[in-house]
Amino acid sequence: MSQTAIDTRVIPKPTGIKRTMYEDGDTWDIIKVILLADTKLGNFMCEFASQFEKSYAGLYEIWHFVHKNIRYVADRPGLEKVKDPRQTWKDGYGDCKSFSLFLASILRCLKIKYKYRFVSYGRNAEPTHVYVVATINNQEVILDSVHDKFDEEVDYSKKWDRMTKIVYIQGLPMIATRKAIPSVRQRIADGPRQQAAKRELIPAGLTEGALTLELLWDHINILKAYYGDSDGLLQQAQNIIFGARRGHFHYDNTLPTGYIDPRLNDLIKQTQRAAQNTRISGTNHRIGTLEYTRPKSYPKNCNEIYTPEIKRLQNELFQLHQKELQKGGGLKGEEYKRYLELNKYIADVKNDFNECQLANEFAELLAKRIDGSAHHVLYEFIEDANSQPNVVSTKSTLHKIAISNLAQLSHVDRANVNLMVKNGIMRTNTGLKLPNGIGIFPADAIAVLKAAGAQGYNGPGIHEPISITVAAVTKLVIALISAISAFSAFMQAMNQQKKIQFQSSLAGIATPEFSADPNDWLLNGSGSGNDSSSITQYLPWVLGGAAALIFLPDLINSKK
Repeated sequence: MSQTAIDTRVIPKPTGIKRTMYEDGDTWDIIKVILLADTKLGNFMCEFASQFEKSYAGLYEIWHFVHKNIRYVADRPGLEKVKDPRQTWKDGYGDCKSFSLFLASILRCLKIKYKYRFVSYGRNAEPTHVYVVATINNQEVILDSVHDKFDEEVDYSKKWDRMTKIVYIQGLPMIATRKAIPSVRQRIADGPRQQAAKRELIPAGLTEGALTLELLWDHINILKAYYGDSDGLLQQAQNIIFGARRGHFHYDNTLPTGYIDPRLNDLIKQTQRAAQNTRISGTNHRIGTLEYTRPKSYPKNCNEIYTPEIKRLQNELFQLHQKELQKGGGLKGEEYKRYLELNKYIADVKNDFNECQLANEFAELLAKRIDGSAHHVLYEFIEDANSQPNVVSTKSTLHKIAISNLAQLSHVDRANVNLMVKNGIMRTNTGLKLPNGIGIFPADAIAVLKAAGAQGYNGPGIHEPISITVAAVTKLVIALISAISAFSAFMQAMNQQKKIQFQSSLAGIATPEFSADPNDWLLNGSGSGNDSSSITQYLPWVLGGAAALIFLPDLINSKK
């Protein structure tokens, strides 16, 4: 039966009556209310239910209707809503409790036997999720519309089945399905929510590809610690990275068939690209008859820049210099020309040696300090900055310039600095104990700030795809304030020369005005409109520094 044939006009309007069942209820009280609500379902959904078949295919249509037409929105902490199916339809959103009652109301009308399955994951001692299990031909059919797949369930640590008093009706035999793989929403709700330990990572001496592999390894560790890995998907991704580290990687390697977050797809593509990057060629330029190749990736031991050939040329320059002193009148002809070439050549080598030391020092400092500082450049991850409020757009440009500066001064390629910052934001977010339903990616943090600004701090955004709570905003603001201080300390620890270079186009960095802020997103506030008074604070930072002209091409051409 086609979903387009379903008439939703026959779903009755809700009564509007609200009852508080428990002022201080626990998980088991919530279960009692759900089961009580089931007994009150009656037959008000039966006209709507009559449009579905009493078959396995019909169960799919029921599951698909709820999954497609009712948005998942978690209840805010401290308030658990058990909603009548009519209210759920009117709202257009609900959580696993609402989904389950809506499904059950249809099954009850069709006289299909069903039960509620309350489950816990990991170390949780109490249920954290509920869905409906229907029975056809003595086989269970999983109806969990929170998940992205029909008739599949995630491996749980405990379950509590609660039966209903519905007459059993025979139906079509169950079709075998694959093992369930959790959706992003389920990973958020049911993961261990731990913070991965930060390991020491020294970029010096690593090629771009090798550094990318190490950063991707850390990236997956952050995901595993927070979201868990019940299906082994993340471990398989790490196995690919492990093979790439050892050179046992083929470009066509892919993950096994199954659900995969698009962000994880991108991660695997990065792994593929990084694994091929085993050697990095430097920049060639000619000095007379000599060709000098500047290293693109500095060695961990900068003395390695002085290769045997360079040492030979250095000795030749010394001999010519001694000869010049002995003659008194200086070198002439070809000897003088050779002397000038060698002098310029060795000067370039010395410059690279000095830059190697400073860059390695800066790169090590970056790797150590970026985690706590990362939120300060959060708007690096805004992709559509031009369509955002002026303050957001301008700050986004500044944050992207900051990332480019860090990349140039550390001689770490920009994509890897971006990944360092992303890992830092994610690791910090895992330690914030964000409310259920809030993700840890930079885009999730930006969404929280945007929703908070749009609401003017008037409470949770119940019309958002994922609930935005005051608690989430508060925690992120604390992280942003902490990042300002951490970035200031990061700058104080920089070599003075590097610090001056870093700040050349970023006046005002490490201040609250530079940082992301919920007020940036106020619909009618200082963050919006061409006549915004706040925009005048930031424009000089973008337009006033000549260094911005150097970095803007990098911003335009770089892959975010």
